Amino acid sequence: MNPFLAIFRSYLRWRHSKGYGVHSPFAYNLVKMAVRPGAPYAYYGYYDIDRALVAENKNGYPRLRKDARLVLRIMATLQSRRLLLHPRRYDSFKAVADALAVPCPNYKDNTLPAPVSGDFLLIHNHLHPASEIASRLGAGTAVMAIEPEPALREALLSFGGNGLTFVGKRIIIAIPNPDMAFVSYEMKL
Repeated sequence: MNPFLAIFRSYLRWRHSKGYGVHSPFAYNLVKMAVRPGAPYAYYGYYDIDRALVAENKNGYPRLRKDARLVLRIMATLQSRRLLLHPRRYDSFKAVADALAVPCPNYKDNTLPAPVSGDFLLIHNHLHPASEIASRLGAGTAVMAIEPEPALREALLSFGGNGLTFVGKRIIIAIPNPDMAFVSYEMKL
């Protein structure tokens, strides 16, 4: 990669990581409150996440703790109604649903419940067809993919609806919003 291009992209990531360069008021609020909070907010659910990590003997997984806290902040900011999570995933993410007092319905065989506006779907690796994820975004479901496979990554980046995406090396967050044109921001997540 061209060194100048790498420096320029690093500058853009740094600039967008603090909320600067984000032009939409909805996206700016989301960055400042949830994705990269400037102040050290202490959500009540942090304690529940930490307790779940200790109970699972996963206290030594800082990425898991960071990801669960990110899910908590985004769901609280978006006022999500449900957390859709595969039952094989960690209890620390179920602790997020408990902290926010939202249901976390179980599903099996990769069959998700019917889409409802206000859902938050958390995907680790690739468990669902990319076309199904795109249809959920169209129905108003926010999606966070951790370490997505290339097909899912492409589906999230080109869902074609109104809303925004935050793209990092490990995580992609797609949030539909009918009141704004599609915007994508590259951030350190």
